[in-house]
Amino acid sequence: MTKSGANTSGFTLVELMVILAIVSILSAIAFPSYQSTVIKSRLTDGQSMLMEIMQSEQIYFSENLSYTLVLSEFGYALEGGSIESMAAFYLISAGNCETPNNALHDCVLLKATPQGAQSGAGELTLDSLGQKNWE
Repeated sequence: MTKSGANTSGFTLVELMVILAIVSILSAIAFPSYQSTVIKSRLTDGQSMLMEIMQSEQIYFSENLSYTLVLSEFGYALEGGSIESMAAFYLISAGNCETPNNALHDCVLLKATPQGAQSGAGELTLDSLGQKNWE
């Protein structure tokens, strides 16, 4: 027998706990996938910066018959010898390729080292021979 006038609408505590458990399980599955997608999408920040600097290196080579390791010659502001990418997820640096004679007139290697929120990603590389490593 129910009390007269008593209305029993709403959710019980058990029903709320079941829904909370379901939402927790779904978020535990979805969040790592989301993080992985975000890291992959930020790769374009480093990749585009490497390609932009390599284009400048190729122009420099056509005028001087050698590449340069001094990236400030292209108008970029250096931070400790490196250039920060547009969204600041990578630090770009230049070095010699691992060629038989390691001559700068043969090849230049650009590296994008992840930093900050992107630090879990691998290093990106691009050289003037067209070899690239987009991890």
